[in-house]
Formats: sequence, C-alpha cells, structure tokens
Amino acid sequence: MNLTQSNNSDVAISAYGTARSTVKGAPLSSDELRKIDAYWRASL
Repeated sequence: MNLTQSNNSDVAISAYGTARSTVKGAPLSSDELRKIDAYWRASL
C-alpha cells in the first residue's frame, strides 16, 4: 500500500470520533489490576 491508498477502516478514525478499542474481552478484574499495579510499583 502506498501513501495515496487508504483502508476503509482508517477513514472513520478521528481524534473527535467515537472511542473504540482493539482489545477484545472484559476489563481486568480487581485481582488482575492489583497484581499489575504491584508489578509496576516493584519495578520502579
């Protein structure tokens, strides 16, 4: 694909458009969030 070509899915993306996620599934559980937070705090 060159710079003049575009994908239809790229056309609708805008800084002012509806927010969307590329991640499928449910948000993190409280336990998962706690574990990730502890990991990042320990790595500082």
